[in-house]
Amino acid sequence: MLSVFNAYFTNEKKKINYFCVYTLLFLVMAFFVYISFIFSNRSLVWDEDGMMQHLKALIYYSKYLRGIIKNLIFNHKLIIPDWDFNIGEGSDILTTFHYYVIGDPIALFSVFIPVRYMQYFYSFSSILRLYLAGISFSFLAFGTGRKNRYGIVAGALTYSFCFWAMYNSARHLFFINPLIYFPLVILGIEKIIKDMKPYLFIIFVAVSALSNFYFFYMIVLLAIFYTLVRLAFLYKKDLKKAFLMLIKIGINSLIGVFLAGIIFLPVLNIFLHDSRMTSSTQKFHLFYPLGYYSSLPSVLTTSNISFWLCMGFGIPAIIAIFVLFVKKKENTFLKTLFIICVIFTIFPIFGRLLNGMSYSANRWSWGFALLCSYILTSLWENIFSLEKEEYKKIVFINIIYFLICLFADESRELATYVMTSLIFIALILINIKLQKKKISYKYLAMLLILIVNVINISFWYFSFDGDNYVGQCLENSKIEEENTYNEINLVKDVNKGKSYTRITGRDLRRNANVLKNVSSTQYFWSISNPFLNNYRTLIAALENRFFLYEGYDDRTTPIELSSIDYFLCKSNDDKGIPYGYTLMKKENVKSVLINQAKEDLKAELSVDKLSKEQEEIINKSFEEESYALYKNDYALPLGYSYDTCISKKNYENLDPIQKQQIQLEAVEIEKNNSDIKELSKKKENYSIPYEISCESENIVITKEGFITTADNEKVTLTFKGKANSEICLGFENFDFEAISEYDLYFGDELVDPNNLYNKTNWDLLSKDQQLQMKKDKKFYKYTQGVEISIISSKKVKKTLEYIKPEAMFSSGRHDFVVNLGYNKKPEKKIVIKLPKAGRYTFDDLKVYCVSMDDYENKVSKLKENVLENVQMDVDKITGTIDLKKKKILVMSIPYSSGWSAYIDGKKVDTFVANERHIGIEVYEGFHNVEFRYSLPFKFEGALMTLLGFVGFGLMVIVRKICKNKSINAHNCDNTLTVVES
Repeated sequence: MLSVFNAYFTNEKKKINYFCVYTLLFLVMAFFVYISFIFSNRSLVWDEDGMMQHLKALIYYSKYLRGIIKNLIFNHKLIIPDWDFNIGEGSDILTTFHYYVIGDPIALFSVFIPVRYMQYFYSFSSILRLYLAGISFSFLAFGTGRKNRYGIVAGALTYSFCFWAMYNSARHLFFINPLIYFPLVILGIEKIIKDMKPYLFIIFVAVSALSNFYFFYMIVLLAIFYTLVRLAFLYKKDLKKAFLMLIKIGINSLIGVFLAGIIFLPVLNIFLHDSRMTSSTQKFHLFYPLGYYSSLPSVLTTSNISFWLCMGFGIPAIIAIFVLFVKKKENTFLKTLFIICVIFTIFPIFGRLLNGMSYSANRWSWGFALLCSYILTSLWENIFSLEKEEYKKIVFINIIYFLICLFADESRELATYVMTSLIFIALILINIKLQKKKISYKYLAMLLILIVNVINISFWYFSFDGDNYVGQCLENSKIEEENTYNEINLVKDVNKGKSYTRITGRDLRRNANVLKNVSSTQYFWSISNPFLNNYRTLIAALENRFFLYEGYDDRTTPIELSSIDYFLCKSNDDKGIPYGYTLMKKENVKSVLINQAKEDLKAELSVDKLSKEQEEIINKSFEEESYALYKNDYALPLGYSYDTCISKKNYENLDPIQKQQIQLEAVEIEKNNSDIKELSKKKENYSIPYEISCESENIVITKEGFITTADNEKVTLTFKGKANSEICLGFENFDFEAISEYDLYFGDELVDPNNLYNKTNWDLLSKDQQLQMKKDKKFYKYTQGVEISIISSKKVKKTLEYIKPEAMFSSGRHDFVVNLGYNKKPEKKIVIKLPKAGRYTFDDLKVYCVSMDDYENKVSKLKENVLENVQMDVDKITGTIDLKKKKILVMSIPYSSGWSAYIDGKKVDTFVANERHIGIEVYEGFHNVEFRYSLPFKFEGALMTLLGFVGFGLMVIVRKICKNKSINAHNCDNTLTVVES
């Protein structure tokens, strides 16, 4: 039987046999890897980013594509919208969704999938990507001369099921795409070096650029490193040949990039201006924290992750790496690449470089997986033909590896020991002596070890008995419920007939509004509008991430100037509602499901009516789904106007609350070059005096802030607030430095000012306590942030999440204003809860009291002249305005250079108003106003693509001419030879 299989699999004339075996093995492994999901009826949709971003993006994209096709078929018009008013407060479609779906070839098939089945397509497409990654690897192996099919299939399966792939298959499915593209890019480079057709390289450079700019950036850098090393080995000291080959590869690369220009150029533009790219304030560190290096041995073979370094390579690949370095004078090219990758993992500068210089993250480690899988394929036969001394060295290396795992604190775990045991088992297998014709038995046994190895890694991570990651993924049946029954329905119900609505609130389902065609201040997409983020920075908004925010911390003025119609919050969290909002209704958004659950229980019990206790149990299980809807009584329309302005220069001299409040009276613009009146009013001081106190000896108040020597301490600010006002707490230049317990005993007065801890107290601790404190000190993370709770006397509670500049996702901000809500009666105190021992420092701490006494009059003035008869169409807004004098019309649409404005058909200049919105000057009289949006660099990108096709066509023609000339020359030489003879 085995001989029949071996003959079938190794038949060199039928490559299809290989792919059939690969497919069968892949399906078997996929079944066991995802068995926890299958039997629990769970999707591969992670309940965080998976549900909130990826699945919603896929659903949006499918609807978007169907809308384009519908217009084309029924209206005979090709309409491709560039802007959607319902992505946050309004955003560009391509640059928002390119990171997820637009440009991804597999996502195109979502156009055929009904929304109710999208989660099944999502899970299927995730596993399909793993399968295609193995196919791409196989093409690379065959294309670079690898012959042994057992080695190739082992490498392909190692690559498809490396932990990066498995981890992201149920987390960020498009993170798998570079595993598909990169092997074919490398194969394309090899073809160019061998003077073969460059078409594969050009096509997959284009596909990579179209699919995801973020990973395309990594693919480019890794391909450059690969090419430089490859040419250095190939041409050695012949720099001229190496340079000419580099130029040749570079030209083909440019053709690929140009082909993708229609998407690539607009996306490049937004990436270069994205807040996460332009505002990085991370410090440079020569090394990662010690805990990172301590975890590296286990990261190599298990499901451990550190700074996005995901490896979990198969056991055969680990043995192949050992073999690589045991054979001293062989495979120096692969050794060099491996050493380079190791260096990349050791120093955070490379993680930062390959992550666009934003922060250190090893999201390039899929490239390392490709290299290790290729090493396995290349050295497959060497593994089974080791000399005795080589075998001893490898056994010794594995013993050393085991000891390192044993003594490295962060690698000392059961999963690591299981993996090292599997390596020993594999080494015993290798050493078994068999006849040469039966070597395939060893190959099959090693494949079996690989399969067991992969299933083992997946078990430790996915299963309910392991890390229970499957528990973080949503049940298939729940996903449609989440998308169908949510708080946005409350707005849709009361707002029937109105074409455009904008909401804000608390505890809103992230991005739920996008699928319901409702605009929201809530936003959670990786690429965000830099003008909105700049405004949030200037007013020191509470939320500290550029790509994730719920609104403006319920601050009345910012949400008013955003033309908010409704405010939503949980029914049991209705304190601190902004000024001017009236409760419309409270409703459980899952009421349909509640009624269905009651009917199901009646049927199950065969009763006509449930008891009060039974109904109460069902109601209680859904109580967190009850929302309150408030209407803004003073809502501004989409377009309102100012007759007064303040220049950016004067605006920047204000504190965050002054910056916020001044915009009720004057529009802030870069520079006043017209006859619009400048604001001459003296700036108002909103800060009020307070007294600060604490009752614990574990906290010391200093000029620089607070020092706490214990967790969960608090300080209290008392003051005399004002009636009918909003109260806020402001931190200027806030920072936090955690203090380890060990430092409390052996630090200086900056750590323990009251000298509560000393060596005598240390000696009273048990040895276990001392050892744990030393370990915590050793593995201290410099990225450690803090979440501070701030509570008003009216029981309004807010959380300030401080993310240190060194940490992932940090905005680098240190200034924060925390809004504790509006109240008719004066506030009297604020309690600050400090959850961790440490040093909380700031330059200033202010209590702001913002009166609402004159709020209605200021809003009424903005409403005097507004844009009326507003019509919103694809990439267009039209309306009319009647002015008695020249004013600045502000549209509460996030500013983008893609917006152009026309007054009575004549184009006028647009500018940034109030740091985030679109502004235009309008003269007195009645005017028709029109705003049009066109994606920036769309035309230039289309031109790039056209030039790319021209370049590609010329290359095909030139190659064909050269080929014909070569054939003719060859025939001529043959003819001369015949004549001479």
